[in-house]
Amino acid sequence: MIYTANSTVTVEGKSYRPGDSVDIQDASTADELLAVGFIVTPPGEYAPGETLTVEVQQEPDDGTATGHLNKEELEAMPKAQLLTLAENMGLDAKDLTKAKLVEAIAAAEVQAEV
Repeated sequence: MIYTANSTVTVEGKSYRPGDSVDIQDASTADELLAVGFIVTPPGEYAPGETLTVEVQQEPDDGTATGHLNKEELEAMPKAQLLTLAENMGLDAKDLTKAKLVEAIAAAEVQAEV
């Protein structure tokens, strides 16, 4: 699978800089690098099993709840992954610091199926 380097990282003897595409075939290696934040999934993709908690603000009438993403979970994510999430949510966040990025994403209303 193709990932994006979130920091300088060496995989299978090759060095990558932040933003470089990294092809990792070994799932356990990818899981370890994802866990420590050295790599992130590319835009539009998330790590296997990754979910974010939606704090429900409006109970669903039709099976879709409205709320906000959990701020503490967002704070634990690498900035590159937050940028991807913001882009997928339609937020303009290119020049924001990580803290401002977390605030912007947490403030955005989201919908989730329940």
